[in-house]
Formats: sequence, C-alpha cells, structure tokens
Amino acid sequence: MLRTPVVSVKSAATAVSDVGMERSWLNEYERIYLAFDGDEAGRRATQAVAKLFDPNKIYDIRFTGRDRKDANDYLRNGEREELVQLWTNARRYVPEQIISTFPEFEKVLNETPKNGISYPWPTLNYMTYGIRTGESVLITAQEGVGKTEVARVLAAWTGGERNTPAVAGCVPFPVMSSSPVPPAPAAYRPPTVVASGQPAAIARTSPDATVLV
Repeated sequence: MLRTPVVSVKSAATAVSDVGMERSWLNEYERIYLAFDGDEAGRRATQAVAKLFDPNKIYDIRFTGRDRKDANDYLRNGEREELVQLWTNARRYVPEQIISTFPEFEKVLNETPKNGISYPWPTLNYMTYGIRTGESVLITAQEGVGKTEVARVLAAWTGGERNTPAVAGCVPFPVMSSSPVPPAPAAYRPPTVVASGQPAAIARTSPDATVLV
C-alpha cells in the first residue's frame, strides 16, 4: 500500500531499544517515517526514537488519537486512503518545544505576555517583559564596554528579588536609564525567538522506511 519497507516495534515502551538494535539498517534510508500511536506514550516514543537519527531524515505521522490512534485502526475501518494521505502529508519531525508553522507563530504572538523577574532598567522591562522562564538571555558587545558589570548587576538584582544571596562581591548598581518610559501600546509584543530547521538536500539513492507500533 505504501510501497515502502515497514517495520514494527514491540511496544511504545520498548521503541528506543527495538529501533536501537536495527539503527544501522534503518539509517541507510533517506527518510524514516515514525508512525507511533497518537496517545501520550506514542508521542514520547516518537521524541525518543527521533533522537537516534539525523533530524533531517525523520518524518512524523500524527494519528488523531481516540478511535484512530494507530495504522491498524485505519485499516480495520476500511480507511486505507486516509492512512496513505496521512503518510503522504507527514511533515519533517520537529520537537514539541519548537514552533515552525504560521498558525503556531500567530498563537504565540496573540498570547497575553507573561512578566518574569524584572530587570533594573525600566526600558528593558518594557521591551522584554523581564527575565522569563524558558528563555535564554545573551549579553554580547565589544570588549571593554561593560558586559561583566551588567552580568554582575543582574546577579545581585535577581538575588535580591528572589530573596536569595547575591553573588559574592556584586553590588547592585543604580538604574542606568533615567528617561521616562512611555506606556506600552496595547498591541506591543516582545520579540519572540523561534527556530525552524532548514531544508537539507536529500539523497535519492535509497527508498523510505516507516517505523510504527
């Protein structure tokens, strides 16, 4: 039906060990389609097995769950064409934490911003909503312009705000911006950093493989 080799694992719980034993053989294929169950265990198995291979060759077949949680459910209900369509439309695997589609971008941009731990500089709070969990802050500049001092200020400032000891030798500096900060416009949103894998050249010398439960 799919015109491609299809292999199965014993269960979602053993997916990593089962695929690991055949990794060398599976890795010879130019594309590997993961078709695990559409439940929580299946999603965990997909994330774990995807880490065994080059992410550029992993494709994710997502079943709807409920009464159509795996390929067998589609076949038992006479929905061969729907199953083939799912396989044909499978997208390259992207970890759950990374957004890469326009609907996902729109959802993030329309979410109500959450404030984190404040910076000692009002303008920076206005622009970024503070130091928020799940985000990385990169301080970069030319040599000798004060990156270390800024880091020390932040260490002392966040230590005081969290009621925890500040880094030894760090003394809170006064706020460096004395200019008034205008109220934020209603539509303002801080910059959101997202990542998306770049398409890679795919060799045409071997067929695809599908791994399912």
